Amino acid sequence: MKRRQFLSLGLKSISLLTMAPAFSAQATFPPVQHATLLAFLDTLIPADETPSASQLGLDKSLIRHALSIENYMGLLALGCQWLDKQASTRDRLPFWQLAETERQAIIAQAENSQPGSIPRQLFDHVRADLFNFYYSHPDILPSLGLQGAPQPFGYLDYVHAPKKNTA
Repeated sequence: MKRRQFLSLGLKSISLLTMAPAFSAQATFPPVQHATLLAFLDTLIPADETPSASQLGLDKSLIRHALSIENYMGLLALGCQWLDKQASTRDRLPFWQLAETERQAIIAQAENSQPGSIPRQLFDHVRADLFNFYYSHPDILPSLGLQGAPQPFGYLDYVHAPKKNTA
C-alpha cells in the first residue's frame, strides 16, 4: 500500500469514528423509548410561560451529553424501560401516553426509590443535567429577568432590589 492510499484510508476511517456516537445512540435508543424520554423530560419541566424541555430540544442535549459519559445511555435506556413497565403495570399504557398526574406519580416513585437503584439514578442524573441545560438555555434567560448570561460581568445591579418580571 502506498503512503497516499494509507493516509486517504486513515482520513476516511476518522470520519467513521465521528459517526459512531450517532449510530450507538440510535441502536440503544429506539423511537418508543425516545417518546418515553420526551414525556419524562416534559413532566420534569412542563410548558408554562416558558417552553417545555422538549420544546427547547433538551432531549437532544441530554442524549449528546449522555453519549460522552460511560453507561449514561444505558441508564437512559434502562430508566425508560422502567418507566414504561411501571406505566403498563398501573394503566396498561406506555409512560408517554399517561396523563401528567400518572406520570408525576411514577416519577415520584423513582425519586423515592432506593439510592443507587436504576430509577433513582435516572431521576437524580437526568433532573440535574436537565435543569442545567434548561436554565442555561438562551430562550429561558429573559424569563429569569436576564438579558444574557451573567458571566463574565456578574450581576451589575446586585445592590438594587429585584425588579418584577413582566415577561
